[in-house]
Amino acid sequence: MDMSQDGAIFNWVKSWVGPEDEAGAPKLIPFVLRSVDKGHTWEHTPTVVQHPFNRDMGLHADNHPVVRMPDGTFLAALSVSNAGVCLFATEDNGLTWEYISLIVRRGEDLIGGSPTYAGLVLLATGRLLCFTLFKKGRMPCICMNYSDDGYNWTEPKAIVQWGNSPWSRIPVENNRCTGPGGQCQRNTLTFGDGVHFGKEELAGRPEACEEP
Repeated sequence: MDMSQDGAIFNWVKSWVGPEDEAGAPKLIPFVLRSVDKGHTWEHTPTVVQHPFNRDMGLHADNHPVVRMPDGTFLAALSVSNAGVCLFATEDNGLTWEYISLIVRRGEDLIGGSPTYAGLVLLATGRLLCFTLFKKGRMPCICMNYSDDGYNWTEPKAIVQWGNSPWSRIPVENNRCTGPGGQCQRNTLTFGDGVHFGKEELAGRPEACEEP
């Protein structure tokens, strides 16, 4: 399959179909299915993706689009149990996936919590951005970090904090969230190099507009 063509899809799945443990519970197996016609037909043999550090544990993707590098390599950011968010790569159109690097550690000292819902973005400069949601963090909600080579990643930086989330259950008018005390913010932000963000896109609470 040529996964670089229009309409190609990687579908990340997991299911309890593995060998049973001593208690009779089947093992959770993560795998990938591919389609080259927008999901109308799928391959019949899935590709199993192993946990990079412990094969008895699982991993998952939230089906964000993969990144295609100029050399044809595909990259995916996956949530790995008891580790964090990791970068995986394939050079054979998804037949095999190899662990590359740890993007964000689980229980990050700076933030705390469990990073998940990882979204990977490739800028025109070649820089990789990874956006993650910290589900149990003390303060930040949505964070970002970046890498220029795929192996070394910066510490995650909070770009949207609790109370400033686009998913807050508060009224939305004209793409603006109106919160307590008349505070408001837009749900979008702009970036050029993946490091500096436009403050005008984060009008509202000062802590949501800190410079990286």
